[in-house]
Amino acid sequence: MAFEVYQQVYKYLMDKKGENCMGVLDFLFAGKRMEEIKMVLIGKHVFENLDKSIQNEAVEVANFRLSEGTPATKRTMADLDDRVKYVFLALAMAELNIEHGIEGFQWLYVRNPFLVQTYDDKLWRATSDMLTKRYGIKVRL
Repeated sequence: MAFEVYQQVYKYLMDKKGENCMGVLDFLFAGKRMEEIKMVLIGKHVFENLDKSIQNEAVEVANFRLSEGTPATKRTMADLDDRVKYVFLALAMAELNIEHGIEGFQWLYVRNPFLVQTYDDKLWRATSDMLTKRYGIKVRL
């Protein structure tokens, strides 16, 4: 399974000329990053399909978790980059035990949600394409 993921990652990270677009370390960590990106994209998909009352509850939990890490500045979800925002929302939905309804997917813990905004755009596109092929979900950020 892991080998298949790395094969898929390698295929996506090659540019049209066949030259590696990213460094070796970036390639080695791409699998973990793709899993985190998948969490963000599925989080966005699930959140947008929830009832408004459940969305509000998820936002409330996400804002609470965000404020735990930043006591000096009172940030809210509205202040965040969309990629980071959906990490916090996905983590909140996992905490609230909201079912995503996607076979073979599990919510996972993202250690530093702010790092996802630094991930390469090609990795985001590759993960989005993978979700479309595997689950039939079209979602982009």
